[in-house]
Amino acid sequence: MPQILDRPLPESQRENDAFQRRRVQPSHVDTIVEPSAYRSEDLDMRHLRAIGGLAILLAGAETALAQEVVNLKGTWTPTQGTYIVDGPSRHRESGTVPTPGAPDTHQTHTSKFVFRFEGQEGRKFWGVLSSGKVSEKVIGAVSVDGKRFVMADEDGTFSGTIVNADTLDYCYTHITPKDRAVACGLLVRDK
Repeated sequence: MPQILDRPLPESQRENDAFQRRRVQPSHVDTIVEPSAYRSEDLDMRHLRAIGGLAILLAGAETALAQEVVNLKGTWTPTQGTYIVDGPSRHRESGTVPTPGAPDTHQTHTSKFVFRFEGQEGRKFWGVLSSGKVSEKVIGAVSVDGKRFVMADEDGTFSGTIVNADTLDYCYTHITPKDRAVACGLLVRDK
């Protein structure tokens, strides 16, 4: 509320303050509104409204970004995969066959792979990837939007999208001095 002062003003002050004060009611005792008090309160209200609006926008943005992270803990099996290995892969002892029509060094795995994600904290997860005779540790992370993930085993990396709570669409690559491998497919949660 503006501060209202009732006091007589000398003529010289009225002229000097003409641009700074606004007359509300002419009389022999001037009733004036102190612009500084009025502006201060007006600015305070504008600041409060701006801060309130900003808080609402930030809360909405945080909610939009903070998607619920899917719980990845459990056992996952690759399906619909296509893969090729060039060279002596670490999983070759679990079973490989020559890739038809390709050079002799190109192999296809015959062993079943299994992913066991044993732990998860927020968007970070970890576990073990196993073929018939070989296991290796994996670590991974889910993107901020909760739609993508990356993962690394002991010699390569995975990247992909989270299709739903039970399906991950992935691709894998690795290059070592002895071999290289690529693969793409789905990881489906065992139920």
